[in-house]
Amino acid sequence: KRMARGVDVPVTADIEGGYDVTPGGTADIVCEFLGTGIVGINLEDRDARQDRVLFDIEQQAERIQAVREMADAEGVHLLINARIDTYLETIGDAETRFAYTMERAKTFADAGADCIFIPGAFDEKTVSELVKEVDAPINILVGPTALSLKVLEDLGVARVSFGSGPARAALGFTRRMANELKNQGTYTLMMDEAIPYPEVNGLFND
Repeated sequence: KRMARGVDVPVTADIEGGYDVTPGGTADIVCEFLGTGIVGINLEDRDARQDRVLFDIEQQAERIQAVREMADAEGVHLLINARIDTYLETIGDAETRFAYTMERAKTFADAGADCIFIPGAFDEKTVSELVKEVDAPINILVGPTALSLKVLEDLGVARVSFGSGPARAALGFTRRMANELKNQGTYTLMMDEAIPYPEVNGLFND
């Protein structure tokens, strides 16, 4: 709620796997999220109860459809970003992974997803084929090994996500700063790269 109130742009929330396995239960939870003021969600197709196991394709489609119907009934065109973890979790054989991903992507789009999020798809050929084959905007997770934003834009990718990257980068910087303090007894990193104190305070004025 604080995030949605604090900015003048639409806010989307990562609700992981939806915190329920049933269509009705997932829709009820998303309905609670709508009360915070968000207008978009990421909804994973991975079953958090089991390691590297995806929801059955029909079950996930039913969950997406239930969320779409609930949001429409509430008068909110909720942006459903359907995440597919086939590449991130290296599900199935490499030779059949693309076809399996396509089946899920097309089914989820037909069920009401606005956007298809496929983290773990990094190479240019795969990303290009995803854009061509799926009749929905494609979202790609970016990081050190990802294609540049210009290349992704040229390929037709509609959305990029950093995921946990910025938070982990901040933690990495904190570790480097602590190691400098411990090993050299100096504070160069903190002094050179820290945001000025008044500027930080200004971020919390609202």
